[in-house]
Amino acid sequence: MSQEKISLVDTGIYILKKKIKGENKLKPRNPLPAETIDVKKLDLATDQVFWLGHSAALLILNQKVILLDPMLGKHASPLPIAYPRFEGQRPLDLAEFEWIDLVLFTHNHYDHLDKSSILKIKNKVELFLVPVGMKNTLVRWGIAPKRVKEISWNQDVLLDELTITATPTQHSTGRGLFDQNKSQANSWVLKNPKTSLFLSGDSSYADHFKEIGNQYGPFDLALMECGQYNPKWKESHMFPDETVSAVIDSQAKKFIPIHWAGFALSFHPWQEPVEKASQEAVKQGIQMDTPMIGQQYKIHAENVTNKWWRKVD
Repeated sequence: MSQEKISLVDTGIYILKKKIKGENKLKPRNPLPAETIDVKKLDLATDQVFWLGHSAALLILNQKVILLDPMLGKHASPLPIAYPRFEGQRPLDLAEFEWIDLVLFTHNHYDHLDKSSILKIKNKVELFLVPVGMKNTLVRWGIAPKRVKEISWNQDVLLDELTITATPTQHSTGRGLFDQNKSQANSWVLKNPKTSLFLSGDSSYADHFKEIGNQYGPFDLALMECGQYNPKWKESHMFPDETVSAVIDSQAKKFIPIHWAGFALSFHPWQEPVEKASQEAVKQGIQMDTPMIGQQYKIHAENVTNKWWRKVD
């Protein structure tokens, strides 16, 4: 989430206009559906993705269990009343994991890095890979320093046959008034002999997507930011048409839109990002898949997904 401020007056006027037009659907009225993941019965032989809502995901690559931005907490804020998670069943309980090979973070905003979630897994993770400037936060929360590794853009870490590369993004960072942009934000490239995956992180639309595509692409799949945009946050987030352009630039064969269906961090209807991205993807001839929260998505298979959000009022 961008740290740029929108005045209370601007916010009030915007919401009032939406109410007058009957468009004030910042969050769903009913709970979001989710498929339950049994983390003790994961098929480790198949490279696959489980989207967990917003930007969190469970990845299985090279028979390794990997979590991306595992924020499953109740609020995307230090305040227990601000930015509540949409109602709905959680796809999994982090406490049920017996072992996690790798946890990746894109940056330290509250909608991506959540203390309550980390405390559930802190003693079960082999390695935390984080952007430069984030390690101290995890160490303060009780994670052993040897289990946390900071890497900067275009640096690699090799885990058996899985290569994890930190790649650029364009986004702000910070968790308070005094640490704004004191740490880095990363996107990530994951490659093994049969699978290539791009994780965009939060970002505005910029030239780095083409650079990543040219250097590391093509990709079998991208998890691409799609949601929480605003004209005043143009330097931190993408609009849906830009999301599709970023997919094209990064040379991804197909993509799953993320950074939606979790929190109302901006002022657009909660379904708008995926609807507009879907229209643009059709226009551009790009495959966009929309698994339900918790649904198994096999990277090298034909997956059946649908517009499930339209059934949620």
